[in-house]
This record gives sequence, structure tokens and C-alpha cells, in this order.
Amino acid sequence: MASELMPKTKAKPVAAKIYAVVGSDDAEVKHTAAELAEKLKPADAGDFGFEIVDGAADNADQAATQIRSTIDALRTLPFFGGEKLIWLKNANFLGDDQKARSAAVQAALEELTATMTAGLGPEITFLLSATEVDKRRSFYKALAKRAELQVFEKLDSSRSGWEEEANEMVKTRAKKRKLQFDDNALELFVLLTGGDTREIENELEKIDIFLGKERQVNVDLVRELVPLTRAGVIFDLSNALAERDLERALELLRQLLDQGESAIGILLAAILPTVR
Repeated sequence: MASELMPKTKAKPVAAKIYAVVGSDDAEVKHTAAELAEKLKPADAGDFGFEIVDGAADNADQAATQIRSTIDALRTLPFFGGEKLIWLKNANFLGDDQKARSAAVQAALEELTATMTAGLGPEITFLLSATEVDKRRSFYKALAKRAELQVFEKLDSSRSGWEEEANEMVKTRAKKRKLQFDDNALELFVLLTGGDTREIENELEKIDIFLGKERQVNVDLVRELVPLTRAGVIFDLSNALAERDLERALELLRQLLDQGESAIGILLAAILPTVR
């Protein structure tokens, strides 16, 4: 979801107060949008200053209805003066599925675009959050022009170089908790969590609570607390071979074989890169 998986942010001076948090990293989108809503919400919001429209639609008709509910809310001035935040939350009709492509949804989105283009009242703030977004669509392009946009995409662990991005993400999040990882511990933690922001946050919290006042994280602690994955076992096996720790290497080898790994696969993934 890029050092801390930094969002690609397009912040520009816009007349209307429009914000959008989107991307394939579901956990990060929801977390960031919730924090932003709390920040944007009028201090004395009460029941009339903060309106949430649930964007999780089961079908096209429901999606169109929710979009039009959002439009109505954007066009309605706050009661008793003051300001109002409207949050179209977890919209699931901006992607490229049958629901999103329906004529009813596209017509409603065109109306929402026209509402944003015409300008919102100075009392109105609009926040949209969504995880499935087709960036080719006209609505997204209009949103990108008018909103302060944050995009969080999941790291692709099948792509070369993903570990470096995940490394930076973990270091940034660990620093917020004042956790200090040894180099080997950080490398193993990244492999075990696979660049998944939800997993990273959960496991960091677990380590944080376990350590108490202690802040140093070593590889033994990561092995003890973070669930072992295939990548983590291979990493550990490579290290055991490099350190000539036969007992540890045999233990890890058995784990891989018990998990159904082939001997050739283990040879190619862990042994050959170590002995070259």
C-alpha cells in the first residue's frame, strides 16, 4: 500500500474541500480514511455535522441509490449553520466489475461529478474512501483533479525489489513505537509478514506488548512471536547453513519437507544461493 509505502499524494489548492483515500491496500485505506474523518469532522459536529453514507453496495441499484444519497447530503446545508462532513465510506462501485459498469451507476456518478464540478458550499467537506477503483474511468479522473487524493496500493511480493519497500515500511512503523530491529531480525520480519500492512501492524503490536519497556528486537524474538511462513523458513535455513549450524538446518529442513516442499525446491531456494 515507497518508504512506509508512502501514498502518492496529489494535494492542490481547490475551492471545494474534497478528499479521497483509495487503493488496493484495504487495511491502509480504511485506517487512513478513519483518521482523516476524525480530523476533518467539525469540532461541534453532533448529529447534524457528520454524515456517513455506507458505500458497500450489494448491487447496481443499491449503489446508484447510495451515490444519490451522497449527492443529496452534499447539496443540503447543515442545520443551525456551522459545517458538515459527508463521508462516502468503503465505496465498492468504482472498480471494473458488472456493478460498476452498469448504466445506473455510471449515470449517478456523472451526477456526482457534476455536483463536485459546480462546487460545494464552503460549509461542506466531502470525503470518499474506496479500495476497488478503475483509474481509467471519468469519475476517477475528475476526482483526481478536484480532491486531495491519497492512493495506497498493496506491495506485490512477486515483484523484484518489494523487500526494500517493505523494509522501509516496517522501519517507519517500528520507529513510531520506538522499536529497534537488528538487521537480521528486520529481514526475517519482512519475509514473514510479506509486505502486508495489516500483518505488519498486528505483529509489531504483538512485539511491542511483549517487550514492555525493552525496545530491541532480535531475530530470536521474531522467530518466537511471528508465525513462520515458507519464505521465513527458507531464510532461516540459508542462515543456518551459512553459520554451519547443522542442528538448526536439519530442523528447518524437516519443517519444509513436512510442509510438502520438494527436495529440489529446497535445493534451489535455500541451499544453492548459500553455498555459491
